[in-house]
Amino acid sequence: MVPGCYYVCYNRFMMQKQSESQKEKQYRIKWYRKRIYKEKLYKAGILLILPAGLVTFLFLHQFGGRMAELFPACLFRRMTGFYCPGCGNTRSVLALLHGDIFTSLRYNITPVVLGIVLSLLYVEGLTYVFGRHRKILPRDCRFWWVVLSLMFLYFIARNFFPYLIP
Repeated sequence: MVPGCYYVCYNRFMMQKQSESQKEKQYRIKWYRKRIYKEKLYKAGILLILPAGLVTFLFLHQFGGRMAELFPACLFRRMTGFYCPGCGNTRSVLALLHGDIFTSLRYNITPVVLGIVLSLLYVEGLTYVFGRHRKILPRDCRFWWVVLSLMFLYFIARNFFPYLIP
């Protein structure tokens, strides 16, 4: 007899496969256990992301400003005079940590967009953990190509419009 939550799956499957050898039965039991273990591990990981994110937020909120001084200046900006896609990311994240969303968007739009996408993916994971899996983000490649194209246009336009300069 297989203990715990494996019993139902095991019985259902074994009733279909009466003629299997003992070795095959043992393989199936191991397969079910591994599958259920992976599922539990995934669910635990989803639930632990929020506390880990909160600890990271608190750490960066306290020490992020001092850490930003350690980063070197943008080499691309020094050599070409244009802003690269990463210019302003550090200031944008620091503004987000202090709750200033509009200033964060002015410095660089990437951390805000990435934060929204990651938050929606986390909510999708939570719906899976609690048994009602809902897809919130579109899975169509065309949608993501449009998003990437708009961000690429933003990275070009920020070099020509003074308000978009970080």
